[in-house]
Amino acid sequence: MTRALLFITLLGVGLVLEKIRPLRKATQSKRDRWIRNLFIAAFSALLIRFTAAPWVLSLSEWTADQRRGLLPFLEGQFGWLTPGFALVLSFFLQDYVIYVWHVANHRNTFLWRFHNVHHVDLDMDVSTATRFHFGELFLSAVLQCAVVALLGISPKNFLIYQATLVTATQFHHSNLRLPDFMERVLRLMIITPKMHEVHHAAVLSETDSNWGTVFSFWDRLHHTFHEDVSSPDVRIGVPAYRDPAELTLPRLLAMPLKTPRPWPVEKSISEKAQ
Repeated sequence: MTRALLFITLLGVGLVLEKIRPLRKATQSKRDRWIRNLFIAAFSALLIRFTAAPWVLSLSEWTADQRRGLLPFLEGQFGWLTPGFALVLSFFLQDYVIYVWHVANHRNTFLWRFHNVHHVDLDMDVSTATRFHFGELFLSAVLQCAVVALLGISPKNFLIYQATLVTATQFHHSNLRLPDFMERVLRLMIITPKMHEVHHAAVLSETDSNWGTVFSFWDRLHHTFHEDVSSPDVRIGVPAYRDPAELTLPRLLAMPLKTPRPWPVEKSISEKAQ
């Protein structure tokens, strides 16, 4: 199954499940949002397909052929580092790098210019998982090249993680209400929709948490895990960008060219209840 087919399949499944068990009520026109989000996704994917994406796979093939990088070196030095163990190790390492990269996208003003396009969505559903500016994806691909070269990640191991990454991203961005028991069990290991909605809340202390992509234990390890809040009370988006008229497709594509606005102080749900 190609990445595009996986992407389309997950998008369709997410759309159906969100309709059956929604987590939050929509505040914006779903049709308009989906048109914008999918256009950004298609535009970014097309540009990446013919620019940075081939670099990563070509570099991965080269490191595998030449046995370059940390993992091939360890495989040659230690008999216990089997190909299967190398797959598991590379998977965890790639996911940790994505955690650190996600934090950097919020902490670094230049990177936030691009990542902000993802966060200013005024609702969040499976289409939000597709809404990444080309600039962010390009910079992410450059990082992936460095990771592949340093670790010596094989094409197979790289593609396995990428397929999981796409699946996890669409899952935890979905507006899907899981049964409470399933939610509690899954979040012990992976990022769930209720966990990630906290990260997309319009309160900075909540946005600066739950940065994981596949595994939830990176947040627990770094003390950035935040318990979920009551979904009906969650205000999705960035406080400085609340006017839908400012979030048109042309303005979203041009958003990285402008200095990001300061984040107004807002009380969290728990603070408002006090």
